[in-house]
Amino acid sequence: MIQRKVGAIRRVLCMMLASFTIFAVISAAESGRAEAKTTIGELNAKINALKDELDNASEQRESAEDAYESVKDQYENIKKRKTAIDEEIDAIRNESEILRSIVTSYAEQKAILNREIEVTQKKLEERLDILRDKLRVNFEDGNSNIFVLLFSSDGLYDFLTAADRLSALIEHDREMIRECEEICRQLEEQKSTLAAVTLEAEQRSAELKDSLTQLQNKQDEVLAMMKEIEADSEAAKKAYLEAKAEEDAFRRELEKRLEERDKLNNNSYAGGDFIWPLPAKYKKIFSYFGNRIHPVLGTPQFHQGIDIPAPNGTDIYSVNKGTVIETGNDYGNGKYVIVDHGGGITTMYAHLSRINVKKGDILEQGEVLGLVGMTGYATGYHLHLSVYRNGKAVDPESFY
Repeated sequence: MIQRKVGAIRRVLCMMLASFTIFAVISAAESGRAEAKTTIGELNAKINALKDELDNASEQRESAEDAYESVKDQYENIKKRKTAIDEEIDAIRNESEILRSIVTSYAEQKAILNREIEVTQKKLEERLDILRDKLRVNFEDGNSNIFVLLFSSDGLYDFLTAADRLSALIEHDREMIRECEEICRQLEEQKSTLAAVTLEAEQRSAELKDSLTQLQNKQDEVLAMMKEIEADSEAAKKAYLEAKAEEDAFRRELEKRLEERDKLNNNSYAGGDFIWPLPAKYKKIFSYFGNRIHPVLGTPQFHQGIDIPAPNGTDIYSVNKGTVIETGNDYGNGKYVIVDHGGGITTMYAHLSRINVKKGDILEQGEVLGLVGMTGYATGYHLHLSVYRNGKAVDPESFY
């Protein structure tokens, strides 16, 4: 008879413990639960701020898209067309980066919740082990009335929530039962939060994927557009003359400002040799400093730098220590960065897809200042590097 009752207890307790195996996994130890909740709160604040940024970025993308749509059929207005699509690509890239940050934040939040659930699950199992031992002791002491409660319960939750009935039988275990109930509630809350975070993360990941696809499509579109321009000699000539006029005006003004700056500054050169501005595998120079034949028009031209082909998004390094004195975006150079290295030596990096620095930043040699692109008047992804000594363009290769 006793063996049958013990077997019944084991079956019921197995049923009780099995009902908890569905609980997921999460977060930091009991002592660190308050800290983990604070971390989740901070992540929520970060995510909300990123969502605001995303709304602004989406508005900018839509505005850039509208601007491009208004000029894309005006084939003769190449300058506006190229500038508009460059801005649209930039807006989509910003939106994608914000989405990527949101997805990363949700991943961090999920990791915290999973650790919390893991600790809560372990705590519940420990309490159930203690409760199971006490039930066994009660039975061995002759308190068989507990089986009436056990066998009349539909499951663990029904058993635990019958605290009033159980207290009459095992008064001294009420606190533990109450604690088990609270742990169950906590687990349900954690699981619910995890499910919501997981759903939101999946939605944002899908948005990110769509945004990256849109970005790639726009980059393909600008490449096709430049090939279209190259194929039409009149269009190519017009585009080149517009770009050259702006570029010449820009460089005359830049040389003038650099010369004036060098006269006022007595700072010395940072010292040492230049490093290559791109990863070592991208060392081939497509167009050298000096007189050349324009690659599209076939006409003579003086090239005030070197062009180094590299894939879109390749890191661009500051060739030496220096201070960022200017960043900007114009039709000829696209996005550009100018760095003063002291002693009258200045470098300029053009056609960037992204600028990572701002005016006044102090750079170390090798620090990433931007990414390779084809903004401005460019027919392929590359970096244009110019070097100025006392305001005059010189051959960059002479520094290697």
